[in-house]
Amino acid sequence: MRVEGDTPAAYERSLRGVPLPRRLVMAMCFYRAEINNGGHDQFYWNSSGVVWRDALAGFEAAGLTAPAEILTASVKRFPAEPSVDRVTRQHELAEYAPNFDDLDQSFQVVETEIDLDAAMMAYIRQNAEAFAPTPSGLIGRLKALFRGA
Repeated sequence: MRVEGDTPAAYERSLRGVPLPRRLVMAMCFYRAEINNGGHDQFYWNSSGVVWRDALAGFEAAGLTAPAEILTASVKRFPAEPSVDRVTRQHELAEYAPNFDDLDQSFQVVETEIDLDAAMMAYIRQNAEAFAPTPSGLIGRLKALFRGA
């Protein structure tokens, strides 16, 4: 699955047909990767910033209160919710220059105190049907061919 994130429309188009639990886990993974690599500044600057709402919903759905609170606090550093459009969000960052240093540090503490991987795996297991393989590629085409015969 390739996720496009420069515009909300591209993001939604790239996730068409993806079950919500899978989408939320993907968003949580993008958020974690960006925060651990360059912090909230990088997360919101890059195209992956489009996932902030899904990441927040994912943390809440998985019962991960601490990361949800950190992400919510980062959203509140903007005068309004950060745009899901990359260029607009980059202008917001440049104009308002929110400082996320404390939140970046808080997230690092959360990573050491909570096994986020285990919590996310528990969420995946609770929603196993959303993560089951789907027919695609050659196998999917062959199944469709035989059903039509």
